[in-house]
Amino acid sequence: MANLFGKPLLVGRAGGRAGGGATLTATGHSVIEAFRRMEAEMVRVLRTIEPELAEAGVLHWILSQDFL
Repeated sequence: MANLFGKPLLVGRAGGRAGGGATLTATGHSVIEAFRRMEAEMVRVLRTIEPELAEAGVLHWILSQDFL
């Protein structure tokens, strides 16, 4: 994913007795926050157009199942 964003999203720590791990970078936090905002906006839009979708026989969850 770092290749997609041009900056590292995680900083890893080597393992050993205490175990390893990873921490989000500032860029990683920004990407997650942007994704959460996108999800919220998508939900808002789907709720707005849900009556139109229902009239057309389209269930809104079908449109969003791969995104949410």
